[in-house]
Amino acid sequence: MYNIIPKSSEWLIVNYVVNVVGTTLPGFYIFRGERICDNYIQFYKLGTYMAMQSKAWMTTFLFKEFLYFFKRSISSGISLTNRHLLILDGHGSHVTLETIEQDKEFGLDMITLPSHTSHAFQPMDVACFKPFKNDFRKERDATMVKRNYTKPNKITLTGWVDKALDLTLTRNNIMSRFKSTRI
Repeated sequence: MYNIIPKSSEWLIVNYVVNVVGTTLPGFYIFRGERICDNYIQFYKLGTYMAMQSKAWMTTFLFKEFLYFFKRSISSGISLTNRHLLILDGHGSHVTLETIEQDKEFGLDMITLPSHTSHAFQPMDVACFKPFKNDFRKERDATMVKRNYTKPNKITLTGWVDKALDLTLTRNNIMSRFKSTRI
């Protein structure tokens, strides 16, 4: 969350899936609000998913939606003969026995990283988040000067996120992060 002007903040959670060969899936965005408007992600890649939640954070319900989105987004499909591994942080919304058992039977294995270790083991934390935040701030600051510091909306916010992600989530950057974490 970035507060650009006092009392004018928008909230957005961005969930991205990357893999060891440097590719990404479309984003899974969670906005703070009550009603979804399709134009919030009008400039995004095909397959981008948008959810709305009163507090703009991951819940058990939204995590189940994310898993459905994830399975649907894998072009090769997920099955017992084409298993996939999803590495997660240990957030409580991810770790329900029901979800893990259901998806294991479906062909999706999940592991969670130990608490307080994502700085060392999670590829995205190790070197993608800081450059993303820097690129996001540059885009935000440049736009705010052009717009005379008017209150940004959800469309503007997602535009800044999209540009920053394009700069940050490059194939080489992602692959080098997996290598540095030895995953």
